[in-house]
Amino acid sequence: MDLQTIANKTRLPIRLVRYVVDHDVLPGGPVPRLFTVKGQPRSLDEVEAFAVAIAATLLQAGVRRATVKSYLLILCGLKVPLIKGLGDHVLTAVYATKYPALARFAEEKAVSVILNGKDTEWHPLKSICAEPRILIKLDLAALRNELFSRR
Repeated sequence: MDLQTIANKTRLPIRLVRYVVDHDVLPGGPVPRLFTVKGQPRSLDEVEAFAVAIAATLLQAGVRRATVKSYLLILCGLKVPLIKGLGDHVLTAVYATKYPALARFAEEKAVSVILNGKDTEWHPLKSICAEPRILIKLDLAALRNELFSRR
């Protein structure tokens, strides 16, 4: 999926989508293969596009870049078996299903995902001792459905 398509489908500004890809917001930094062919639209696989849309949405909501990067590092590495037959990679499971999904981001250092009523609990676990005072919720299902035209 190219960057303009991500922006169009999610109604995010293209400059914000480019910013996520170009400025070290995703885990591992800028995606190197996106800079190899000049003059061609930059394209991502579907799970990468989903991660970019999540990051851009958080940035648009006013979350600082360093915090978004921290959240995405946890979210993209989150491995908990939630749906039988889909492995343990949470972001892939959210992408691959039509189930309700909610991401919760807390106090700049913890993430949990609720997919079809099943909760990953907070990751990293040691960072949250009690219910967090600051909590950001993102409807992953709505974003997924916009991005991949699912209902």
